Amino acid sequence: MRPAEYWRRRSEEVAARQFAKADAYQAELTREYARGTEEIRRAIEVFYQRYAENGQVSTVEARRQLSGKELRQFKITLEDFIEKAKNNADGRWTKQLNDVYYRVRVSRLEALLTEIQQQVEVLAGRRQKGTGELLAGVYEDTYYRTIYEIQRGTGFGVTFAKIDRDALEKVLGTEFAGSNWSKRIWGDRDKLVTELRTKLAQAFIRGESSERTARDLAERMGVSLSNAERLVQTETAFFVGEATAAGYKASGVVQKYEYLTTLDNRTSDICRGMDSKVFKLSEREVGVNYPPLHVHCRSTTVPYFDDEIDAGERIARDTEGDAYFVPGDMKYEEWYDEYVRPNQVIADIYQSVVKAEPLITEDVLKACRVAGAEPAGLEYRLKSFDSFKRKVSSDYAAQKQYGKRMTKKEIARGINDVIRYTAIADGDKLVQVYFDVVKALKEEGYSFVKVKNAWNDAFNPYKGVNAVFHYPNGPNFEIQFHTPESFHMKQNKIHALYEEYRLDTTKPSRKRELLQQMLEMSKVLKKPRDIDKIK
Repeated sequence: MRPAEYWRRRSEEVAARQFAKADAYQAELTREYARGTEEIRRAIEVFYQRYAENGQVSTVEARRQLSGKELRQFKITLEDFIEKAKNNADGRWTKQLNDVYYRVRVSRLEALLTEIQQQVEVLAGRRQKGTGELLAGVYEDTYYRTIYEIQRGTGFGVTFAKIDRDALEKVLGTEFAGSNWSKRIWGDRDKLVTELRTKLAQAFIRGESSERTARDLAERMGVSLSNAERLVQTETAFFVGEATAAGYKASGVVQKYEYLTTLDNRTSDICRGMDSKVFKLSEREVGVNYPPLHVHCRSTTVPYFDDEIDAGERIARDTEGDAYFVPGDMKYEEWYDEYVRPNQVIADIYQSVVKAEPLITEDVLKACRVAGAEPAGLEYRLKSFDSFKRKVSSDYAAQKQYGKRMTKKEIARGINDVIRYTAIADGDKLVQVYFDVVKALKEEGYSFVKVKNAWNDAFNPYKGVNAVFHYPNGPNFEIQFHTPESFHMKQNKIHALYEEYRLDTTKPSRKRELLQQMLEMSKVLKKPRDIDKIK
């Protein structure tokens, strides 16, 4: 078991990673609010330039109807607004814009308010999208990194639930302190619109200047920005905590947690008093004994083990053999590819091979024509995805008995016969055909990787030459070289016996029997001339 300091350091690193994302997004929000505030200032300046007398706009002037020309220009602006708002989250603003667009009478004040509200709606829409993406990424990354750190720290892991889109949407709907982040964003939007409308109306009643009016509205935008920043920080802390707890449960070993406070001059008295206290995971309560305890809270938790029992052994015992070993030096990216998205990684590798196949096939057929070889079995040149996955899984399982630790990604990349070809030539020409094919492919930029000549292996019933080549910046592939007789033997006689032989369920005694049968069959094959030259 790792020492307590290890768990504290790792927990702090996971949490700090997420809060850094929140800080970066907060900086982006600041820039967006600055742009929105500037657009509002410009709209007010233009309004005053058109309708002010002695630097003031009276309520009467503000409420006059737009002229025909002004209304036509305003509708062009509305078309741009409608286009930008067509994907807004709740659809309400699009409906309001359409209602205004089809009206024949619109006041100057209504037009200005529409311009101002457009900026607020755009901000709210971006906040909704950006905050949702931030919190989803924070939750997912924290959940997986928490599990990873526990598995790496204990040396063992168990199968855990993966996060899909439906599960993530459900988590993002979780309410905290009586509401959730999305509702808070729309609530702030409504409040901001109302206050900006009120301040603008009061400015005209009081006869305030454009500078004073713009400054008052900018101040209210600043309040909204502070609310947005507070929401980002507090909701990030909440989802870091929720994901950490979910990771604890998924680990199969964490039953308690220790409250961890980052002690600096910004640490609250509430969190200082909670530092190092231990609680049962089953009794955690957000805001009481589990972070966040307050606004801007950045405290986190640490898995706590109150005995000296080896957590890895406990996992292995309690899961009845379903546990797996996780080396302490395994990098997160390796762990993620291995246990979170192995099927997707394998699929990506397979698709990259499929993409390269047509050009490889064209070049291999050209090389066969130059060498005088007859291609065979082209319809089987590409291993199926299911077969590829089975090969990866079987090789992954088989490596354990040799003490190896290759990931499935590494194994998938190392399979040389996802694309495979067969070149056939008479026994007296086969060796020269082999060398001519190798030469032709090299001239096209391919690399020769290795060759296996099974004709000289007395204990191998398969008789053929298997050569591996590398496609530039792409996959490896295999070409088998056969005489007509050896190809017929492989396809029509030995193949069925070999398929039974290679099964894990085939008993050793049966395997010996099958091997003997295949060896007897292959004895009748005549060696190609000069076959020893292929090494």
